[in-house]
Amino acid sequence: MRARRLDLGLHQKDVAAQIICTVDTITNWELNRCQPELPYIPRIIKFLGYDPFGPDKDEPLGQRLRKHRRRLGLSLKQAAALLEVDPTSLRDWETGRHRPTNKSRSMIDKFLSWTLERFTSAELPIAAAMDPDLEAVARIWRGGCIIRAALLEDICAAFRASPKLPNLLLDPNLSRQLMEHQEDLRQVICQAAESGVPAPGLMVSLSYLAYRSAWLPANLIQARRDYFGAHTYERIDAKGTFHTQWEKE
Repeated sequence: MRARRLDLGLHQKDVAAQIICTVDTITNWELNRCQPELPYIPRIIKFLGYDPFGPDKDEPLGQRLRKHRRRLGLSLKQAAALLEVDPTSLRDWETGRHRPTNKSRSMIDKFLSWTLERFTSAELPIAAAMDPDLEAVARIWRGGCIIRAALLEDICAAFRASPKLPNLLLDPNLSRQLMEHQEDLRQVICQAAESGVPAPGLMVSLSYLAYRSAWLPANLIQARRDYFGAHTYERIDAKGTFHTQWEKE
C-alpha cells in the first residue's frame, strides 16, 4: 500500500479519505502492525488497482469461497444471507467440512461470478442491505422492551423528512431541542463532578455536542501528531499540508 501511495504522490491523509478510515489506520497497515478489517478490503483493492488475492483457478471450492467473500468485504453472516444459508453451513463449506448441495452450488456459482464493480451496484440485494431505511430502523426500536423513548418519534420524523440525513444534529427540530436542554445537561454534569459521582455517558454526550462548531481546540491534535510522528498538518491561513521541525537537530 505504501508503494502504491508513493507512486501516486499521495499523502496518508489522501489515502485515508479514499478508503474512509483514519490516517493512523493507514500507518498501521503500511507498517504491518495489523491487517485490514473486511469492510475496508473492497476499497483497498480499488485503491491498489489490482486484486491482491490473485486468481481462483485450480483451488478447492472452500478456499475460493472464502477468498471471494473477503474480496467483497463480507462477513460470514452477510455472505450467508446472500447465499440463503446459515453462517454455520457457509463456514463448513469454506473449511471443507461439508460439501454444498446441488441447489446451493448454483447459488455459489452465481456468487463467485460477481465482480467487485457489479457487487457494489444497486442490482444486487446486498446494496440495499448496506443502505438501510433509517426511519424504519428507528421505528423498529419502538417495539422493544427497553428503548421506547418518545424521542424515537422525533428521530423517525427526521429521517422521514430527510432520508439521507448525515447526522441527527442537523435536523432542525432535534437541534432545537438539544440547544434548549444543553444547559440543563451541563448543570447535571457539574453537580456530578462536584459530588464525586461518575457520569461518563453524560460527559461524552456533552462533548459530542461540540459537533456544532467548526473550530475547536481538538485541531491542535494535528500539531501534536506532527510533533511526534511528522504526520503533517493543515493551516487555516494557507492551503496545502505543512510540517515543522519542532526540535533542533
